[in-house]
Amino acid sequence: MGRFDLGADFSWISDAGLRRAAAATASEDVGGGQAVFAHGDYQHFNILWTGEDLSGVVDWTEAGTGARGTDVGHCRLNLAVLFSAEAAETYLDRYEQVSGVVVDPRADLRALMCWKPSWQDFIPTQVAGRAHVDLAGMPERVEETIRRSLLRRH
Repeated sequence: MGRFDLGADFSWISDAGLRRAAAATASEDVGGGQAVFAHGDYQHFNILWTGEDLSGVVDWTEAGTGARGTDVGHCRLNLAVLFSAEAAETYLDRYEQVSGVVVDPRADLRALMCWKPSWQDFIPTQVAGRAHVDLAGMPERVEETIRRSLLRRH
């Protein structure tokens, strides 16, 4: 999983105001009370199913402690990259409903802003032809997910 870097190039976020607001929010401290055991690369590619039952989670090489929203945000990022901002929003809504915990938008944004245009190069390999990948739409879908995350904060 990528790590948030405030000095990174966020020029792929076409709306300059959104870019500034997202970077400012993501750079704020995420309170110490949010630390949990985190997978570090939690996403649908690392979830195993037997029929409709979750049977395992793999790829624990990035595991450690971190803000609760880090894994949620990383999963949302992957859903936005491949599907839509709506899919990412639905996941967050359901996570919060089932867990009874509101995800800190700062941790969520840090994960979302780890996207880089280079993802358009490796995602097709990761998907390996199992689904259609709209490469050109990735930045727009991630940007919309970032916008929605910021709106949750206000």
